[in-house]
Amino acid sequence: MDFNTVLMSIGDKLPRDGVASVTLKDKFEKLSEESQKNAITQLSVLNLKSPALVFWVGTFLLGALGVGRFMIVDMFLVGKKLRKKNYEKISAVFDNLK
Repeated sequence: MDFNTVLMSIGDKLPRDGVASVTLKDKFEKLSEESQKNAITQLSVLNLKSPALVFWVGTFLLGALGVGRFMIVDMFLVGKKLRKKNYEKISAVFDNLK
C-alpha cells in the first residue's frame, strides 16, 4: 500500500501546511514492507480527532459548555493544536517501527 492511500484517510486530520504530510511520507517510505503494514494497522487504532467535528460540536452544539476544548484536552487554539497532536501521534507510530 502506498502512502497516498494512507494520506487520503488521515489528511484532513493533519496540519495544512503540507510539511507534515511530506515528513510523514518520508518516514513511511523508509519503513520496510512489514513495518508499513504494521504502521497502517496502528494508524487505524489511533484516536485521531477531526477538527471539523470538534469545531461544530464545540462551537454550535455545546459551545456554551466549552465541550470542544475538553474534547481535545486543550484550552487554546483548538483546531491548530488538534492537527498538530494528530501529526505527533502518527509520527510516533512511524518512529517506533524503525
